[in-house]
Amino acid sequence: MGVEIAVPLGLFLMVVLIVWAVVAYRFKAHAESMRVLDSIAGRGDPISPELVRTLGVRGRSRHADLRTGVVLLAIGVATVIFGFGVDSPSEFIGFGAFPGMLGVVFIGLWTLVTRHEDS
Repeated sequence: MGVEIAVPLGLFLMVVLIVWAVVAYRFKAHAESMRVLDSIAGRGDPISPELVRTLGVRGRSRHADLRTGVVLLAIGVATVIFGFGVDSPSEFIGFGAFPGMLGVVFIGLWTLVTRHEDS
């Protein structure tokens, strides 16, 4: 395997590894919090909102879709802009279109959900 393949592959795998590590840690922490809450509920003790907050269990923010959409849209636009600085911009436009369109979809979902909640 040549350097021209190993370096991009290594960078891609590094990103995948970092995302996997963060998701695995969050899943493990959330599962542990749920085990603690389950054991408290099994004993019949009351579970207060303060206890749930102390364990780090949070509900999804009302603007989570908007934040996700803006970040994905920014990644897509940055990829396209970066593409114009290299020899083959069409490849980067294609790569940038995917997160950009996902960002547009998340922003659209946020708009629909907040309209539905407000009415």
